[in-house]
Amino acid sequence: MKVLLAGETFAATTSVAVGADVLTSATSINGATAFKAALAAEGIAMTQIGGDRCAAEFPFDLDALSQYQAVVISDVGALTLLVTAEARAG
Repeated sequence: MKVLLAGETFAATTSVAVGADVLTSATSINGATAFKAALAAEGIAMTQIGGDRCAAEFPFDLDALSQYQAVVISDVGALTLLVTAEARAG
C-alpha cells in the first residue's frame, strides 16, 4: 500500500525582545515523523510533500494520484491547492 501525505511541515519563527535587543530564530519541523514510523511498521509506504511544496508538487491529475491507495491532506491552506500555478501566473 502507498500513501501520499500532503503537509504536516511547519516553519516556526520565534522572536524574543529584551530592552532594545531582539533575537529571532527560525526552524523547520516535520510533524509527521511518528505517523510515518507507524505506517512503516505496518509495511505501508508513505510519500510526503511538505506544505511549502504542495503548490508546486501536488499531483492534480488522476494518473499521478492513482499510484496511491490513500491521500492525506493535513495543515495545507485551501488556497495552496485551489489556486493552481497557472492561475498564479495569470
